[in-house]
Amino acid sequence: MIGLMGIAPAAVRSETPKAVVIITIDALRADRLSSYGYHRPTSPAIDALLDDGVRFEAARANEPLTNPSMCSMVTGIDPQEHAATRNGLPMREGLDSLPKVLAGHGWRTAAFVSNWTLKDNLSGLGEHFDDYGEVFTRRR
Repeated sequence: MIGLMGIAPAAVRSETPKAVVIITIDALRADRLSSYGYHRPTSPAIDALLDDGVRFEAARANEPLTNPSMCSMVTGIDPQEHAATRNGLPMREGLDSLPKVLAGHGWRTAAFVSNWTLKDNLSGLGEHFDDYGEVFTRRR
């Protein structure tokens, strides 16, 4: 898994907490997930999340590289605008993003990454979250 972006309101007034969780997995083919019709049970945890979540049937990346795609997903702008046009190039500082907008409305934001291209010093993504965890527990 390359990234997990979790967003939850800081102060929830109902008994049921509200949260947005976006899971991204680098180089995962939808046609190999049982929830998308694969004949073997390859993804029971993802299937369970999708049972109560939102499924995007036609999501596409605007760049076939991890860092530019993630920066675009967070900011909503193309790589040539945020400047992270390839892995290892950080996006420009001070850009607006969904996590910043949500944080401005009282939500707490966090991202946890385990792909070297998403390290904060290489991507600039850490600026957009309250907490930005880099999890590198395995050696290549």
